[in-house]
Amino acid sequence: MHIFLIRHLQTNFNKNGIIQGKLDIPIIEPNIEILQKIKVNQRLIEAEAPFDSILHSEYQRTIMTAACYGFEQQAKVEPLLNELDFGQFEGKPRKELMTEYGELWLNEPEKIVFGESLSELGNRISSFINKYKDKKKILIFGHGAWMRALYAMLYYKNISKMNQHTIDNNTLIHMDFKV
Repeated sequence: MHIFLIRHLQTNFNKNGIIQGKLDIPIIEPNIEILQKIKVNQRLIEAEAPFDSILHSEYQRTIMTAACYGFEQQAKVEPLLNELDFGQFEGKPRKELMTEYGELWLNEPEKIVFGESLSELGNRISSFINKYKDKKKILIFGHGAWMRALYAMLYYKNISKMNQHTIDNNTLIHMDFKV
């Protein structure tokens, strides 16, 4: 299975270091620099087409990103792609989470339960993989924590390593694995 993931375009919350989670925040209007990056990513995506499925979460930031990439008609909603529920930290500055849980969040996030545990997120990701296991190529417009968790599950075989790297907004990632 080849999965191509694009983290949604930047929102005002991203810009200001505020945690979104399940809050449904729109993207910021893309500037020239972002539009150029979209064009670069579009060429890479076009080289990989066709896709068996083109998907986004239920949140407008992924729906709007898919539209900016020209997939407003083809992309389908997949709730399994929804972002991690950050519970009481949603709508609050990331620095509050880091002040309270910094070392734990970076190295042992499975010990923290927000609105959803890391185990629950891992189960959602496993359900997603199982649901789409017969697809050869999938294009996803998704979220940072979800994408990092998938990356950690695939490459580290351990979702707890999800915070060992970052994925910027509008980043295209290709993951290739056997199911």
